[in-house]
Amino acid sequence: MESHRIESNPITEVNEMREIFEEIMRLGGILEAHGVDFVKCEAPIVKSEINDWEKTNNITLPAEYKQLILLANGLHYGMTSIYSLNQIRKDKYQFDGYYAIGDYIGDGSLILCNEIGNIFSGDHEFGIKQIDLKDFLNEWMIRTMQDDLKDNDIG
Repeated sequence: MESHRIESNPITEVNEMREIFEEIMRLGGILEAHGVDFVKCEAPIVKSEINDWEKTNNITLPAEYKQLILLANGLHYGMTSIYSLNQIRKDKYQFDGYYAIGDYIGDGSLILCNEIGNIFSGDHEFGIKQIDLKDFLNEWMIRTMQDDLKDNDIG
């Protein structure tokens, strides 16, 4: 993934992930300006690419995930990544039958979805638990960024 700023993409419909995405980019900009770390993201994709992927793979992706990749098709900070559309893979190991749409912690913990668009976290200690992607990103990405600001005395 490349590191670059994503300019606001004029989308006429409501995108519930825009606010959290903009906060990630805002905090990432502050951290990057202070040489701490940066957000890696890819350019957004268009709905037709998502529709084609869903038809080809016979799966309905989660609405929150689709809204996010319309803003940035792949997003990474620290130990948390949301995969781009072409990185999604069907898990064949611990979370058989689920699709990996991201990862966190760095120990094989995954952000998963099922074929009907529900989102889950899957880790080795707690197993699979249904989640809300916005809450998850607040917990695992934004909180990490806020902690990095504090740890580096950046106001």
